[in-house]
Amino acid sequence: MKYAAFVLTLILPASTAFAQQMVVPSRPLTPLQVSSIEAIGSLNDSVNAAGAAIAALQRDLEKKTGQVLEAQARQVRDRCAATELQRLRSIDSLKAQTFTTDGAKGGQRDMLASMKKLKKPLDTCASVFNPLSEAGQGERVRGYAISQSKPVVKGFNEFNRTVVDLSKKMGLPVRAVLRAGPAPTDLPPPQQQRPPAQNR
Repeated sequence: MKYAAFVLTLILPASTAFAQQMVVPSRPLTPLQVSSIEAIGSLNDSVNAAGAAIAALQRDLEKKTGQVLEAQARQVRDRCAATELQRLRSIDSLKAQTFTTDGAKGGQRDMLASMKKLKKPLDTCASVFNPLSEAGQGERVRGYAISQSKPVVKGFNEFNRTVVDLSKKMGLPVRAVLRAGPAPTDLPPPQQQRPPAQNR
């Protein structure tokens, strides 16, 4: 039997050779950018955590005891519930931001629409995993969780695919939204970097 897996594909633009040789100082983020990055990034993190819980449940399904499957179903349930709460917070936060250019406004509008679309897979997650997380449901988890979670995974992946392009459209640094840290071109030259702290 082949099991579906939660796969998140994030494609970042490759830097040119010229850009790789340059040190580009980071511009300070504006309050609008900070709030928008937090709204989108926090929801993206939460979606990824819920998807990872589904993927963990799928691995070695036949080898797990019923009790383990029930515990993993509860983890999926809890992470989906947390993602729904974060979704509502993120919508409110992003909606409150005032973008000034037409392109950024369009990106904001499309990102809000993408966040709203998450409600359907999250509702499905709750309807599937709330009953499966109860005691004595381990064999039902083994038999049904994979097939019934497919629309949830599909919805998560669809949201994930919007994050990079729409963040760019809003003028947000993608690496900050994805919690990826500064790009190599954003770092100071080696001679200006602090040496690692020595153990004393």
